[in-house]
Amino acid sequence: MKSLLLLSALVFSFSAMAQVKDYSILLDSRGDQLPSKDITRLQGRIRMGFVIDAAGMVEIVGLASTGSAFNNDWSTLSTSNGQTDDVNLAFRNLYLRKVMGKITAEAGALSPEPTVGSNGLAPSGWMDGVRVKANTQIGDFKVVAGSLGDFKTPNAFNRQFKGNFIEIEVDHKFFSSLVTQTAVEVYNGDAYVREDLKLDLKIVGDKMFKLFADGLYDVQRNAMSYELGADVDVLKTITDKYDQRLNMKLYFSNVNANIPDRSPTLSGFYTYGPRTTIQLGGKLDHQGNINWYTRASLGQQNRFDVGVAIKLQGKKKG
Repeated sequence: MKSLLLLSALVFSFSAMAQVKDYSILLDSRGDQLPSKDITRLQGRIRMGFVIDAAGMVEIVGLASTGSAFNNDWSTLSTSNGQTDDVNLAFRNLYLRKVMGKITAEAGALSPEPTVGSNGLAPSGWMDGVRVKANTQIGDFKVVAGSLGDFKTPNAFNRQFKGNFIEIEVDHKFFSSLVTQTAVEVYNGDAYVREDLKLDLKIVGDKMFKLFADGLYDVQRNAMSYELGADVDVLKTITDKYDQRLNMKLYFSNVNANIPDRSPTLSGFYTYGPRTTIQLGGKLDHQGNINWYTRASLGQQNRFDVGVAIKLQGKKKG
């Protein structure tokens, strides 16, 4: 991809006058079970992200990760059927970012755009192109254009640019508790409409549930994928202590098989159809550098996983 080669040249040219502004290293391990396929797996993941300030002129943002596909950054280390993955590490994201007051412009191998059906899973993909965000009094606007594809090519320097994606998104906050996100996109010649809703619901005093609902409508196929659920900090809500020690997320999803082009853009996609997911997790230490999680998804195919994540991070002061 010629634009990535140009970007890499700019990165190296800035390196002499650059300093690390922010960085994070995530080490993840989990046990994963797919009963319908009679498979039990031990998987690992490494994610290394950074932000470099190039003498105040521009920021260089990068993410190197394991995994062989857009929707999978895990490497299978051991399985009950003897199949394992070669562990690789590649730049999924590498781009330039310029903040100009209320406008932010980004170009390169960008972090992925939101989609429907991946709630509770960290995004693992990419979007090669340009992204411009503007904060206004009536809402936040975002325009993204470029290439979405090559789903089996995590290395940003090896992907082929297709020019098949454009999206316009508007975020708006109603009152102090409801946030809406509306997007219209064209992908591979087909039109889609995406709507996300997030509502902070106070039940008793300052006890709060976070409710969410997301939908993706394929205009050409008259098909829709959606999910809706709730997120609550259980111990904090009950005892008013132990912040983020036990979070619970419960949601229902339906990934429509009639929207095949968008399924590879879902993090951790493994099956179509309706499913119910319950996810528990929280931080083990006070700083939140060590976290645990367990998740059960019940549908046409069931899936269970439990794991621990260790995060090392730093940020320049000032």
